[in-house]
Amino acid sequence: MEGGALTNNNTGNSALKDTSSLRKSLYKIFAKLLEQEVGIELQMAGPNKNAVKMFVKPSSENLFLFVDLDKAENKDSWFTKIETEMRVSFDKKKGRVFFMIREMEAWILKQPEAIEKWGRENKYHLKTSIASHHTIAGKDIETIVKPSGVLNEIIQQYFTDIRGKKIRYGKLKTAPNLLKCLDVKQLKNNDSEINRFYEYIIGKKDENHSAETLLPPIQDEPEILKAENTQQKKETIEEHTSATYEIGEIEETEEEKAIKYIVHLAGGNYLKAIELIKSSEETRRYLELFISIMRNCWKRDVKNMRTESENFAGLGREKQKSFLSYAGNMIRENFFYRLNLPEINYLNQEEAGFAKNFSPYVNENNVIDLINELALAERHIESNVNSRMVFFDLSMKIAVLIKK
Repeated sequence: MEGGALTNNNTGNSALKDTSSLRKSLYKIFAKLLEQEVGIELQMAGPNKNAVKMFVKPSSENLFLFVDLDKAENKDSWFTKIETEMRVSFDKKKGRVFFMIREMEAWILKQPEAIEKWGRENKYHLKTSIASHHTIAGKDIETIVKPSGVLNEIIQQYFTDIRGKKIRYGKLKTAPNLLKCLDVKQLKNNDSEINRFYEYIIGKKDENHSAETLLPPIQDEPEILKAENTQQKKETIEEHTSATYEIGEIEETEEEKAIKYIVHLAGGNYLKAIELIKSSEETRRYLELFISIMRNCWKRDVKNMRTESENFAGLGREKQKSFLSYAGNMIRENFFYRLNLPEINYLNQEEAGFAKNFSPYVNENNVIDLINELALAERHIESNVNSRMVFFDLSMKIAVLIKK
């Protein structure tokens, strides 16, 4: 999705934090829209040209793009302008490009009652009903050229804080809480592009109905995280993994355990499995780096965090991505390790040795956020964002999450 700040040398922590809040608010809108019928992941991609670059990559078959129409007269002129200026071709991907007409703020202007609700929640003084404002009363919101400017005008005119000071609108600072106040069903009914996105996704879901009967939809909060104790977690896992056949217990050899571990790490990818077999020494280095990072984050040792950022930058882009993928897998495995369920745990002996002491700190309060932050860092590396900044920012976030 177009918007938000990207991690680089000029981006402050405040902007990154506000971008994260914006992403979460937008994610909740789309999750409610789709009613958890399909799994989604939302990424803020910065300016529209950066978002387009990510979208038109050959490997983007499962991506959808949401962008501002901005000053373009219509969708066709937007495509023509972007393809000419950027020398790219959308080809068959045009159907997966959706527009915030003309900006995301148009969603908010369509629901003046949501703006008033936001004001009440922030304890701002509201002068009078917003719906009667001349910029939106009786108007087709989608024809407003600069919705963000109109929204800022309305907020400044109608809201003051307890000291009587006018409130200003900021896309990163204000929008996340405004979006939380929107009625998603009303948004779907009143916004043609949101409705088109919904119909496209649900249409694709229906096409793949036979595959869906084999796998449950991805949930925003897995059932295992809702269980209140270890026994409930175990029962939840057994419910989702129980087989219809009963066989006797089979003793696994060390070789079989090693193969099972490799297959699990490779995620069913044959070439990746071969690569893992060849790179056991590299995996050991990843473990050492993972241990060092987690210890620095636990101690909040900023000096060593910076040192590790330099070491990370020296790995090279592909190994950086491989390490972040490995780290995400380690977080998942440590979460399952603490549940004392060896049948679904795939740590090797060295990893299990570290997990014995580390796993208690990976819990229901932080496991999802930790995995998401590692995945986001991997995507930033893939997008050629400065690796030192990515890794240091990631370390700072882990330092907070690991003590939740």
